[in-house]
Amino acid sequence: MLPDLPVEIWLHIASLLPRGHVHKLAGINWMLYSLAMDETYQEVQFVDDGKDMLKTLRQLEYPGISSRVKHLYIRPGFFPKMVKPVLGMEMLGRLRWKAKLPRLSLKPREDNILSIAQRVLANCSETEQLSIVLYDLHPPPAFDDFLKTMWYSLGPHIRRLTIDATLAKFPLILQHTLSGVLPNLTELHINLAVSRVFTTHKQELSAVGSIMYFANTLSDTLQSLTISSSEMNDINFLFTTFRSLPHLQKLAVPTLMSNSVHPRALTQFLTRHKATLRHFSFGSSEVAGPWAEPGIPYQEWAMQGFCELELPALKSLRIRILRHYWTNDVVTLPLSSARLPQLVSLTLLDTYMLCDELKTLFGSVFQGNRLESLQLRVKELGSEVLNTLAMTLPNLTDLDITFKYRSVWNALICDSEALRDLDFEKQMMNCHYPNWMIRNLRLSQVHQYSCAQSHPHLRTMNIVARCLPFPVRLHIENDCTCSDRPLLC
Repeated sequence: MLPDLPVEIWLHIASLLPRGHVHKLAGINWMLYSLAMDETYQEVQFVDDGKDMLKTLRQLEYPGISSRVKHLYIRPGFFPKMVKPVLGMEMLGRLRWKAKLPRLSLKPREDNILSIAQRVLANCSETEQLSIVLYDLHPPPAFDDFLKTMWYSLGPHIRRLTIDATLAKFPLILQHTLSGVLPNLTELHINLAVSRVFTTHKQELSAVGSIMYFANTLSDTLQSLTISSSEMNDINFLFTTFRSLPHLQKLAVPTLMSNSVHPRALTQFLTRHKATLRHFSFGSSEVAGPWAEPGIPYQEWAMQGFCELELPALKSLRIRILRHYWTNDVVTLPLSSARLPQLVSLTLLDTYMLCDELKTLFGSVFQGNRLESLQLRVKELGSEVLNTLAMTLPNLTDLDITFKYRSVWNALICDSEALRDLDFEKQMMNCHYPNWMIRNLRLSQVHQYSCAQSHPHLRTMNIVARCLPFPVRLHIENDCTCSDRPLLC
């Protein structure tokens, strides 16, 4: 019998395989079998009351399986809905054959599966991540007992918590989160979902009170906070609820400002945590959704509220950059080294910038900067853009550019990709950047028809890499699920 390979080699092989393929190697040795089991049970989704869900819960009664659960995702879609039935369904009640239909009640089945889940939760002692999603549904009384058991059984082990719910559901979810229930929580994600049911003022006050009490129990441990919502919700109260988080290092606010959100509360929150805040992300359209278009309040905050900030500890900034409604000029953000002395990573979202705008932004604003990582979008990628970045940002080591087109000298070749390649290569022949320390490079082009995400353009990256003094790692992975190879031309 041949000796087995070292564990390190098997781990490396497993890391190269797509998700789910480790199961095909589970019969080779015990380590691969264990990896396959970890992959199967590392995330348990409690979403329905079907036979498969019941089977999974039964399996969690065994310590060898329940100890592998790292992420518990709770989204009970089998609860009754709160919204009124569609008009067409109401008409069914008037038909004569309604009496022949069997009367079905989901309550016994709900209570049964909730009691089983409540019993097996205590075995999941290694669970570090918990996600709770609850929208316009009517939870049965047994769900409250389930939540109580969940918090007291899993609470001491939870490090990352995600709550995605309508405002009226927060008191129910947070009812049993007393002080000391989550002693090791370091990362919190809160999303206020849109409700199709009217929320009374009393329900709003109850929700705000529960969130405020919950926030006070986390002040000693929380390091990362994400607050998101659609533009229909006012998240202003959340910034005042989390008053002081002495260990906060990361803040993400994917929501875009609408007329109902007051930027002043966000500015004050950032000011209170400026001594510890190291990562700030704001206005990501990928999370906010297509309906949350930026408005005048965001522009006002970018030009005024952000100007008031001095964040001496900030190292990473991810922010949406906009154009003025009337002039179509880019809203200039105050990214000076005096206000952001430790900034080393910058991501500019959404807007495709022109070369002159890059010169204005980086040439005058970023004097004496220490920027090492940059991700942005440009309308046309050419030698002028790269020359500008190399001159103004000499300390860059990671560069990620998404472009619509490659600039051409000859307008007659616009319709030919092959000629565009030759033209772009001719532009870059005399470009050399001996002092530019780029080590990681990703140049991607937008697919206007086939995919909403940009795809790496390998041919363009190879041309640019030849102008750099050191070997460069080319990032050719797609951000989307497309399986095509990187664009060669």
